Amino acid sequence: MKFKLDEHLPADVADAFGPVHDVHTVSAEGLDDASDRRLLDACQAEGRALVTLDTDFANILVYPPQQFAGLIVLRPGVQTYAAMKEAAARVRQLLKSERVTNRLWIVEDRRIRVFESD
Repeated sequence: MKFKLDEHLPADVADAFGPVHDVHTVSAEGLDDASDRRLLDACQAEGRALVTLDTDFANILVYPPQQFAGLIVLRPGVQTYAAMKEAAARVRQLLKSERVTNRLWIVEDRRIRVFESD
């Protein structure tokens, strides 16, 4: 699976996804401060699911999941480095049994909510 980490996530959160996943960062690709649309266009062009802290992407009316390679919104109770790495590790575990393509995952401390839209 291929992912793109949004600019507010530390680059080494990519390590939590493990070596079997291909993870790029927005910063490494010069997309810092890019518009949401430009960021999603880059994800689509590369077939990458977006991993972000930005709750704007959790709006399925604006960003219908079926139009994307995947949207993962991390919502840790506190936005510490450790909490973000833990959330990413939980995503990695769920990827063993669930697909993210065409879905929105909202990753909270105690649950992961999965949404699909028609």
